[in-house]
Amino acid sequence: MKEKTISDHSVKGRDVILLSSWILGILLLGLSIVFFGEGTKNYFLLRAVNSYFEEKNETLRLEKPLPKNDSTHRPSISGDFFSVGGSKDIALIDSLMVEGTSIAYAIILSPQGTLRRMIPLGSHSVVMDERVALQLKALFQQRIETETLERK
Repeated sequence: MKEKTISDHSVKGRDVILLSSWILGILLLGLSIVFFGEGTKNYFLLRAVNSYFEEKNETLRLEKPLPKNDSTHRPSISGDFFSVGGSKDIALIDSLMVEGTSIAYAIILSPQGTLRRMIPLGSHSVVMDERVALQLKALFQQRIETETLERK
């Protein structure tokens, strides 16, 4: 039977420290991506939507993301809110799931929170938008308006 020496215990200690530092590093990397990634995501989303609007000769342009702490413009839905250039309207970029397919929309809301337009973003969304039942769109519209008005 081999006797344990001091060096055997220090190897296990180093392994624990090494494993712990790897886990901590991965957690820090993930948190930094989440923390610093919001601005980058909004920048590329703003560029993509505005270029799509230009391509489709749409007069709307998104200006800047609305702050998350602004409770009047941030209902508890998953999309991102942007100000619309040249008006006081608000644009919500969100998606609707239909039969396992995501349909991206730019939803234009009035300052009072009522829905003005739902613009499908992308050729796939335009095709799928035609297949969506009107009742489902009305339900989506009601949800957005209700949650927007409840926050005011």
